[in-house]
Amino acid sequence: MPRGSDFEARWNEGSWAEHLIIAAFNDIPEILAVQFGITDGTAYTSTAAMTARGLPVQNQHGKRPDILVFHKDQISFEEIEELQRIVVMSDDDADQLVYKALLAVEAEFSPYAYQHRLENYGKELSFTIKDEDLKPLQVWQNFFPHCPLYIAQIYTDRSYALPFSTLLEGIADGSIRGKMERAYNKKVYYPPMSKGFELGIFREFPEISSQVILDKYGKYTAFRSVSGGHLTLAEEAKNCLPLF
Repeated sequence: MPRGSDFEARWNEGSWAEHLIIAAFNDIPEILAVQFGITDGTAYTSTAAMTARGLPVQNQHGKRPDILVFHKDQISFEEIEELQRIVVMSDDDADQLVYKALLAVEAEFSPYAYQHRLENYGKELSFTIKDEDLKPLQVWQNFFPHCPLYIAQIYTDRSYALPFSTLLEGIADGSIRGKMERAYNKKVYYPPMSKGFELGIFREFPEISSQVILDKYGKYTAFRSVSGGHLTLAEEAKNCLPLF
């Protein structure tokens, strides 16, 4: 795949997963979920990149999680309006709103049909957390200890959540170990799905299709596209997440 198109495909899949989760939370009348972090990561790795995109400084507290979740009874009407643009706010402007958040979510997408995998392979899959994200997320969690952070893993037919605290505990006691991925020479942590809980149930499955681009060299390349679908929070998630 041409340089840039692979990034575009992964960005679109990540963005799809985030909006799927946000919609699932917002189906609960008392809850408001909003995008908080910038999907492609430049919001915490490069001040120059943020400046080029017209974004204010957003790296003072590590990596912003993708999603923040609030209880509407704990925020004012004016704050609800402000939260619609928190994703482009500086840390200084956003901090007072973040202090009112119930929880935060970092979303990951995986292109597997998990049920098919289980039935035909007989082995559970795992969460995927890159080592390069681990410390920046830990910095953010330490700065906002009131707001528990969760890792959400979205497949094309199932979804799960893992408390960030469980990930850190597993790394500390050695039950979760990093693995160097030769494809991009980076360490990745793969906690088994059984360490987490079911986040949501697909009431409508997404559409998986292919798209074709023509790059600057005149070469056509196909890549995967995910769209649509509807996720409802599972009862297990409602019991595990501090929503009420």
